[in-house]
Amino acid sequence: MFSRMNQQTALFLRIFRSNKFLPEPKQMGSGGSPLEPVYSAGYREVDSQLRAGNPHGKVTSLNAVTVSMQIAAAEEVRKLKNICPG
Repeated sequence: MFSRMNQQTALFLRIFRSNKFLPEPKQMGSGGSPLEPVYSAGYREVDSQLRAGNPHGKVTSLNAVTVSMQIAAAEEVRKLKNICPG
């Protein structure tokens, strides 16, 4: 299981690093990397800030993006702990 997760994470990072702009989360892999939900959470927050009547087209709260990603990361850690208690 961890081998597959590592392969999916390597794929995720390769795709992410090869883009000049933030790719849609759907383009980032097949759901096998714990980085995917963390990225998706950050992407959704950035997207909502840019669409929410933002006249300057800039991220209004980097802290909100960070918190969204931290919550998603904590959830991924919780999932891994449930898989491998110890």
